[in-house]
Amino acid sequence: MALTLEQLNAASSAEALQLLDGLYEHSPWIAEQALAQRPFRSLAHLQHAMAQAVRTAGQDAQLALIRAHPELAGKAMVAQNLTAESTNEQSKAGLTQCTP
Repeated sequence: MALTLEQLNAASSAEALQLLDGLYEHSPWIAEQALAQRPFRSLAHLQHAMAQAVRTAGQDAQLALIRAHPELAGKAMVAQNLTAESTNEQSKAGLTQCTP
């Protein structure tokens, strides 16, 4: 079942955070900041709120976001330690077919 904006807007803070889990790898602070702008009027509003959270974050937080993303076709993929989202993303890009 697809998530609707109405469901996201009506969810508790904890539920909404869980619904957005994985959009930004190991960086729930982005969703937390974006959720402060609820209710979202559109998907574009949600996207803008999340992008704004990243843009206005300090350099340390932005670097932590980049560092939290797994290396493409790297050790985490070989060891099968990626999140479901990253596994799917790398599979769609054909990276799971690469040899280490």
